[in-house]
Amino acid sequence: MRTIHKFPLSLVEKQIVEMPAGAEILSAQDQGDVITLWALCDPRLENRQVEVTILGTGNPVPDGLGRATYVDTAQTGPFVWHVFAKNLYDG
Repeated sequence: MRTIHKFPLSLVEKQIVEMPAGAEILSAQDQGDVITLWALCDPRLENRQVEVTILGTGNPVPDGLGRATYVDTAQTGPFVWHVFAKNLYDG
């Protein structure tokens, strides 16, 4: 059965998040000063690695980001963050 799960993120430029295979990222928002991803997924499936990139407005965009998918924009206090994700596996 698919359910919606949340994945709290660290406020760093790049990180790896483990989530079930085929997870569909729905949103990224601030929740209590923590940027959090929500994804529709089947928790019975094996976890896969997803690379998440968080960029602040006005910060340089790293090479290779073009393969990532824009997820959402989140605000924490006066800061605005743009969240991107890409699967690190085939499938």
